[in-house]
Amino acid sequence: MFHSWLFFLLEERDGEVGLVMGRVRRASEELGWRETLDRLGIEVESRYDSTAATTVPSPPASIDTHTHEAKDHTEIIDLYEQIFGSFYSNPLRIPPGTINTTLLFSEFITQIALDLGCIHLISAQLGTALQAHRQALFVAIKNDPARWLKLALHLENEPIYTEALVHIVGAHPCWPCFTKRTVLPEEITKLVASKAGKLEQAVTEAERELLLLTIQVHNGSVQPQESSQFDTWFIVQTFRDQLARDFHALDTSKTRTLKRGLMIRQIKAGGSTYMPYEEMRRLMGMIMPSAVANLEEDLGLLKKYASEIVGDLARNGLCLDVERNGVGYLTCVEVGRGDVP
Repeated sequence: MFHSWLFFLLEERDGEVGLVMGRVRRASEELGWRETLDRLGIEVESRYDSTAATTVPSPPASIDTHTHEAKDHTEIIDLYEQIFGSFYSNPLRIPPGTINTTLLFSEFITQIALDLGCIHLISAQLGTALQAHRQALFVAIKNDPARWLKLALHLENEPIYTEALVHIVGAHPCWPCFTKRTVLPEEITKLVASKAGKLEQAVTEAERELLLLTIQVHNGSVQPQESSQFDTWFIVQTFRDQLARDFHALDTSKTRTLKRGLMIRQIKAGGSTYMPYEEMRRLMGMIMPSAVANLEEDLGLLKKYASEIVGDLARNGLCLDVERNGVGYLTCVEVGRGDVP
């Protein structure tokens, strides 16, 4: 056993950049150990060791110097340098630009940090840089939530993880992502299926309540055999029939989960967003003119009741304006502490 000082160097071997651990021996080196370290310009740890120099794994295959605006060796060395600097609390040099620029930088440096087992040193900085893009970040997550969920898992970033998970669960079993399903860990896949199942049950219950909607009078719900109630009863039946038609159209569509959120939010908004008064008035004028007189009041009551029924389903759990950004699925998924790995 002898006293030695360890240090790390970046070297290129067979076309790949790798991290090499070396050793400076106090007694046998031609230069004094302190002079050597000063010349290297790096700080090292002092320890007892008798092993030869060891090669630390080079960047994983996902960091390919020949694909998607490939990182050349200089850029990869710079990423290593930034990671090493984080050991001494040096901030990352995150390039300015769009959310896509920050995303690519984050993915590359995250892969290297994971390989070296020090992701915890840079995760907070990356999370802050990503969230600084505000709405641009949320739009980017909407465009490929699986990619962002994967990155959020590595960074242990709960806000980004939650945003991405809501998108994936709301669209399930459809897949609103460019990234393949296989990037998700099995535990996340099971979580998505479980939450999507509960969401489906909530939708079924709400649809049932909507199809049972009626208007109450002093002796119960309106009845067709009561001449004074017939027009109101007919309006109720027309309202239910339109709901049933819309539900049936969704149920027969292979992409129903990508559309039902829009319908639910329209029902919640009420007013002219769903079954506009003018359209219903024209319909009543053709088939039941006597019902036009009470149509505005009766239709208003039905829309009010319907809005209350779908209130929870229409809630938006995203940090994104779903209507402005064309999100058609439900976004009311609750993500609790127990849902975060």
